[in-house]
Amino acid sequence: MRIRALAAWALLGLGALTLLGMALLHFGSRWKLKQMAVVPEVISVPSGGDPAEGAHLASILGCKGCHGKDLGGDACYEEAGKFRITCPNITVARERYTDRDLVILLRHGRKQDGALVDFMPWDMYAHLTERDLAHVIAFVRATPTVHRTLPDSEYSWAIRWQMLRGEYPLQNDLADYDTKPREGVAERGRYLASLSCPECHAPDLRGYEGDTAPNLVIAKAYSFEAFTRLMRKGITLTGHESATGLMTMVARSRFSAYTDDELVALKTYLDQREP
Repeated sequence: MRIRALAAWALLGLGALTLLGMALLHFGSRWKLKQMAVVPEVISVPSGGDPAEGAHLASILGCKGCHGKDLGGDACYEEAGKFRITCPNITVARERYTDRDLVILLRHGRKQDGALVDFMPWDMYAHLTERDLAHVIAFVRATPTVHRTLPDSEYSWAIRWQMLRGEYPLQNDLADYDTKPREGVAERGRYLASLSCPECHAPDLRGYEGDTAPNLVIAKAYSFEAFTRLMRKGITLTGHESATGLMTMVARSRFSAYTDDELVALKTYLDQREP
């Protein structure tokens, strides 16, 4: 009987230690996320944006693709055994955010609760000019409120451990951004590319090692007509959808919003780039 009692106490102790470890990992990872976001003391908050222009930008940037066309949120990404990420209801979350908070979120990746945002490619949005950032904020403020219940994001314990060690999510690849408007069609294309391409093709647009998204030098092989078809319909030079389907999906849901002039600028810039 004494051995059984000792075994029972040992199991209870082991269970308590396991629960304590899980709690420490859960709250420790959340604490670590709040240490990772780096925000400068001086924040410039633009104003006077146009909601219609912001809606156009939100399509290109992918805001509507992840958060829904109505910005009401969606369970937008899941990798089995690792995480399920919910893109929140912006029309509700915005009530907690001042315009300054929104600038910090989009430029520096820090949420209103102080944590580093996950999944959202804020390192691209950091490149927005003051004027375009004002447009996006105006769009966020003007969009009608949507009431939708969404599940919380979930992370495996392995990912929580990576968070605690500061290895997840990845830090900003594009910290040295330049938001100054520049003159010329090619510079306009460079700016547009910085807002939409690095998410898949890497900050230097040469592609991530081991990934399927190619070096964007491939754009030089496209005529302007073929490039327009790729960006609007997701049809490649072979006359088919992209190999993985990702470019086709992104083109139809996001890049189809590019105007003719914007596509001219993009193609001009990509044609001038070094391999």
